[in-house]
Amino acid sequence: MAKVLIYSSNVIGKSMAGAAIRPWEFAKTLSEKHEVVLFSPGKSEAKPQNFSLLSVTDPAFKKHFQNADILLTQRLTFPLAALAIRNQLKIIIDAYVPGPLELLEHFKADVATDREGKIFSETSNLILSFKLADGILCASEKQRQLWIGFLLGQKIISPAFYDQDSNLQKFLSVVPFGLPSTPPQKKRKRNKGTLWFKTE
Repeated sequence: MAKVLIYSSNVIGKSMAGAAIRPWEFAKTLSEKHEVVLFSPGKSEAKPQNFSLLSVTDPAFKKHFQNADILLTQRLTFPLAALAIRNQLKIIIDAYVPGPLELLEHFKADVATDREGKIFSETSNLILSFKLADGILCASEKQRQLWIGFLLGQKIISPAFYDQDSNLQKFLSVVPFGLPSTPPQKKRKRNKGTLWFKTE
């Protein structure tokens, strides 16, 4: 059993964006066989059953790195990278969002120099994250092809690296982002063909 630290850059709570849902679901699944600590910004009202949920401001945040084995995060900051490297954790990057492509569209209306700065910053962070990664996850085969090209462009796939894992399946794996593994539960009886909402 390994100790896995999962870092969410988004708040974990009752209402969550995709960037928080995915770490939450990872924590639920991995906690079935491993010790898991999920970190997120701020305090959370969520109450997980099989894993710990802590704020990054918790005094125990850095202490957990001292006896952990793996860090799973969507992106690395310099302090986060330093903690992981200092304590010899394996780093897994969850690259389910192609950030530079997303920001090209998101900041389309911005001043050109501002837009270029944001894309440069995002791409630089991605390069740092991928170069330090012991493994990378993505959400689809199409994303996987994108990241293989990116890895080649950054000269991360060396001949020695390729010879050890020629199809890159061990280093770059697909974990789809879809419906929760728990099937939906029917809570009310509905009569087919009848209106169930109020009308005036």
